[in-house]
Amino acid sequence: MINSLEGFYAACLIHAEDKLTIFANTYNRKDGFYSITKAGVVASCDLSGVITCSSRQYNQAALANLLTIFGNYTPKKHTIYKNVNRLGVGERLQILSGQCRIERLCFSPVSTEDYNKKDLERYAELLEEAIVIRASHNRNWVYLTGGWDSSAILAILVKYFGSQRIRALSGKILFSQEVPGPNSFEVERGRQIAEYYNVEFEAVPWDLTSEYAVECWHKTVPFFRANHVYAKNANDYFFLSEYLRLKASEDDAVFAGEICDGAYAFGFASSRTIQEHPDLSFRAYADKMAAYLFGPTFFRTVLDGTCKNDAVYKLLCSRSSDAIFDDLSKMTSTTVEDR
Repeated sequence: MINSLEGFYAACLIHAEDKLTIFANTYNRKDGFYSITKAGVVASCDLSGVITCSSRQYNQAALANLLTIFGNYTPKKHTIYKNVNRLGVGERLQILSGQCRIERLCFSPVSTEDYNKKDLERYAELLEEAIVIRASHNRNWVYLTGGWDSSAILAILVKYFGSQRIRALSGKILFSQEVPGPNSFEVERGRQIAEYYNVEFEAVPWDLTSEYAVECWHKTVPFFRANHVYAKNANDYFFLSEYLRLKASEDDAVFAGEICDGAYAFGFASSRTIQEHPDLSFRAYADKMAAYLFGPTFFRTVLDGTCKNDAVYKLLCSRSSDAIFDDLSKMTSTTVEDR
């Protein structure tokens, strides 16, 4: 069922009077929070209902992760509270005769391979299909930063629906009345992209010094806390959503392409892989080096046993003298995939 249904859902399957399974959609995109205590099991999609039954002590390691990583989040299976967890990718929570256990779906990694032009063309077709089936024949709004994510979505929408059915917007953030906003460059770049495609563009002022900003914050905090969301920019998206709620119609579609950053950046800390270097550009590049270790090129060297000669790997290993690294001589391709 999980592999057959597309959507954003959580469910509870009752097998019998003393057996039930809690699960969610593919990759557990819909969070399932749970806490296992001596008194029993508490599970919910709403964090506030679970922490009510916990000690509310903080998980310091998860907090450190949240305060360091760009985007302000904890690892998938953790929360900022001790003994309160989330279902990880491929996990289900099963309760049988009062006993609780985590079931894990079998993970079969896809082998890396070389792609040619034909594969890239097929990828382009899939991307276009994914956007078109979600688009509206009435009007489509694009959160536009000028980056390749949102710009590609804008271009595809214009290709299939024409510029008159597209609207682009960006929040123009203000921290102070005396200095330009922190994202003024993105706003201007988005405006230029929209002009190129002859799409109407609007920069919506988001004045964080205003009373309205305080009102929005008070309105969003309970919702964010209940969903374990702590990133400041989530409030920015709430502001844009509120703007569209008044501006758009129910038949419109909204695209937020820049959120897919995590799909190719792995959510690494912004300029924190190597912090002490004075050059910010190098610190940003160090994050890219860390991301490289999770890519197919480096993975091939792990499989053929040559990764210890990789310059990036040696550099980052030299900075982690207290870390424990696996003995590659005892690994096979199967054990690597299992990890």
